[in-house]
Amino acid sequence: MGKKKTPGACNRIPPFIERQIPYRLVFEEEGMFESAPGVYSKAYRIGEVSAGDVKTINNAVVTERFAALLNQMPGKMTMQFIIHNQLIPMEGFLERAYVKPDKDSPINTWIGRYNRMVSDNSRIGHNNVRKNRYLILSVRAASPEQAVNIFRRADPHIRKLFFGICRLRIKALTSADRLGVMFAMLHPWENESGKNVFIKNDARIPAGELKRRHLTTKALIAPDRLDVTGKNYLILNGDTFVRTFFIVSIPSHVTGNLLSDIANSSSNMILSVIYEPLDARYGVREAERLVSENTTIREQAKRDTIKDRRDKTMLRIETMAEESEDTYFERAALKLMQEAVRNGERVLLATFIIAICAEDLETLDRDTRLLHISTSKYACQVKPLDLQQLQGLQTVLPLADNHVDCRRAFTAGRLAGMPPFSLQEALQKDGLFYGLNSINDNLILINRKNHKNLSGMIAGTEHSGKTFQCKREIFNAMISTEDRILVLSNTDEYDAFVKTLGGDTISSIRLNPFEITEHYGLRNPDQYAKSLYLEALFEVLTRPSEKIIAMSDLASVAEQEKITEERNGRIAKEVEALFRDTKEPKISLKDGIYLLRFIEANSAVYPTIAGCLPFFKRQLQGSKEAANSSARLRLYKYNNCAEAMVLMDHLFNVQLKDKAEGRSSWLFIDSLDAVFSSDQAAAFLMDYVERMNVLENVFTIVVQSSVRLFTDNAASYRFCEFINQMGYEKLLNQGPIERKRFTELLNIPHSLVNYITATEPGKGILCTPSSDAAFNDNFYQEEDSRESADFYRLFQL
Repeated sequence: MGKKKTPGACNRIPPFIERQIPYRLVFEEEGMFESAPGVYSKAYRIGEVSAGDVKTINNAVVTERFAALLNQMPGKMTMQFIIHNQLIPMEGFLERAYVKPDKDSPINTWIGRYNRMVSDNSRIGHNNVRKNRYLILSVRAASPEQAVNIFRRADPHIRKLFFGICRLRIKALTSADRLGVMFAMLHPWENESGKNVFIKNDARIPAGELKRRHLTTKALIAPDRLDVTGKNYLILNGDTFVRTFFIVSIPSHVTGNLLSDIANSSSNMILSVIYEPLDARYGVREAERLVSENTTIREQAKRDTIKDRRDKTMLRIETMAEESEDTYFERAALKLMQEAVRNGERVLLATFIIAICAEDLETLDRDTRLLHISTSKYACQVKPLDLQQLQGLQTVLPLADNHVDCRRAFTAGRLAGMPPFSLQEALQKDGLFYGLNSINDNLILINRKNHKNLSGMIAGTEHSGKTFQCKREIFNAMISTEDRILVLSNTDEYDAFVKTLGGDTISSIRLNPFEITEHYGLRNPDQYAKSLYLEALFEVLTRPSEKIIAMSDLASVAEQEKITEERNGRIAKEVEALFRDTKEPKISLKDGIYLLRFIEANSAVYPTIAGCLPFFKRQLQGSKEAANSSARLRLYKYNNCAEAMVLMDHLFNVQLKDKAEGRSSWLFIDSLDAVFSSDQAAAFLMDYVERMNVLENVFTIVVQSSVRLFTDNAASYRFCEFINQMGYEKLLNQGPIERKRFTELLNIPHSLVNYITATEPGKGILCTPSSDAAFNDNFYQEEDSRESADFYRLFQL
């Protein structure tokens, strides 16, 4: 890395290298740089989004507020956003990603295998990276004093705009801070600036000392060597290979995580976006002039009809004199600005530049291929800045100074869909491994409890790995929390899995279907919530069949809907009368046996409810010992939809009591498709999910056949409403019908649809209001380590 410098030694940089650092003056007290005559800039460090703030915001809100920021920034101010990746030690990253075993935990062996699996996968992508984000503002001013006044007046407004996005705080950088940022960019493998002028016991180099040595601040940050002879790369310091790119095309519809995901393509990357204001009206005139100069107009007689010949009709034919990429974008810019002027929307010129650093050319080429793969997933195209590599590097420096001519015109609304910050990282805090990102091979770490909406759904075709994924979620909850984990299933697929993790399986339990714990309805009256549940339960118990009717059987559907409507009306009246009667002091809703006797004695008043008495009596005749299990993980077995609903109601009462003692719960249900064939049952389920969110307990349901639900005439709208209520969707392989519906309902980006099309088990996409990510949590391969293989075998039990 060069000779060791002795105290007092100085290393003058060659004039050629000094000229390549594109600023003229540094105003130390104001933290301001002059990059060109009359052009001044100021820099800020952008803070991180906290996990708590994510609960109050989603990507749609971020897009809306970022659009407001772009539209409300001072009219003649240029902005630059920078995402700068810096490597951190892998050991430090793994220390945060590992789950620490509990010496008394019976699943320590599995925690150890989980940690080994995380370690194996963490070395595939770029995970041990710290993302630093910066904002640089640039203005033209007649003097430095005028520039200082502009920045001072704009500072409170800018801070308010950023805080309004997602409580982002920005901190102004001093001159020394910004020099340190530039040093880190020009010396990726070094840690401290000032290496070219070594002063003993003084990390900060006083300006007076530089002046005494006849040096500029550039001596603190300049590379020792700069080789620009390569066509598509340059070399810094003799040991750092750098390649710069520009994004040449971006589709009209992109995910809000586009820039953050692109920044994950390399561990040593600088992604810079420069926004330059454009007067749309002036831009229209200029674009019209350029298009007009490149357009040849000629007239040609139209002779298609007798009338054309008689009237001597002429056709106006416009042709392009020259066809090139520039002329194409001139016409596109004209169309865009005309539309922006009509809509009163701001237009900006945006320049997207990416710089990748590597220790050797082979690594640089590998990261280049990964960048192309990553951007192609979003239908974007990047090109290296051939013969302009140095200009590209100068552009990504924190000076808001554009040295390459690859600007593209965008409306503020379209740019707002590509914010340079992401909520995804906040959701990863204390997160568990959910698979690899299919685009960049990074670990997907998620903490479900950081989400605003704690309800989730797993859906996929048969044999797509739904049960496997549900078990993965259960395991993650088991090792990351002390919460109670409750699982409902009508199959034997979870029995061995639960037993291995030290859980209990409960197949018979004494239940009181009329139980009401205090605050049962939470935000609603307790008896209202209970009546909603009882109406749904009675409707399920009295309907002819739980079978979902095929959409093709239209006559049966119409007939079934008529019968259902009549029965539902009768049930609602009976439940209303039951609650009216039980308001008498002698009737207690907590005494299930007494209430059943009351219904039996008044069977003429409640004929429908009385017909369900045998079912209720069975619920009150079970194993009391099984219900008193002390295990954290409990598997409850049920036979039909009605039993599942009774269990859900009972477990909600259990969770209320746990919450009063400061304990949270996770509830997993596999599955409950039959609920959507009934209005009352679907209403109960959605009310149940809402109450679980109020309780701040995590709820996850496995949907066995989403295609049947989407194609059922009666169930489809209920299922769609339920999907919109979810805050987390894990979609595995989907058939054409359900894939289309999920894409529409969840607004899945077109670039991600392929990841739920004809995919292998364990692969799909994770959708939340804050992010969408393609994941790969496929079953282990034979070449994997023994610990990883054993870990995945757990979920195949």
